[in-house]
Amino acid sequence: MDELRAVIGLLIYGGVFESSHEHKESLNKKDGTGRLVFLVAMAKNRFRFLLSVIRFNDKATRTDRRLEYKMAAFREIWDNFIGLCKSLHLVGSAVGIDEQLLPFRGRYGFRQYMPKKPSKYGIKIWMMCDCATKYMMNVKVYVGKENNEIVRGLASDVVCILVQPISGQDRGG
Repeated sequence: MDELRAVIGLLIYGGVFESSHEHKESLNKKDGTGRLVFLVAMAKNRFRFLLSVIRFNDKATRTDRRLEYKMAAFREIWDNFIGLCKSLHLVGSAVGIDEQLLPFRGRYGFRQYMPKKPSKYGIKIWMMCDCATKYMMNVKVYVGKENNEIVRGLASDVVCILVQPISGQDRGG
């Protein structure tokens, strides 16, 4: 379990310090250009092995869960992560909400194509972030139509969902 936490921690650390486009080999370099935390936390081969075998999905219940929610394979980890984001930080007086396309070409049922974005395919998310610290307080993933319903006012619905953790608070600064 400690190794799993270390892998997830290293992935989050890599994301925070924008190392997502760095090759895994460069993160572990010992010539001063690598990231020291990767060298100290885990051997390079062990990190690569754990990344290759890590799974968050139970094949036995996958089909039933996917009918309920398109992001079912990753839902438990995702919900825990977002819950921690909401509870571990007090946002300042100014928050911003915006959409982002996370580049990803893997197989999943809610891939978005946005021709005007630099990466045309990916996962569309809406985030509420603290303007001063850029801390992500809440997030919603666009998984497409749910229950085959046509949604009107999607943007306002998303904003209402995202601000729910801070609604009713005095946001004056």
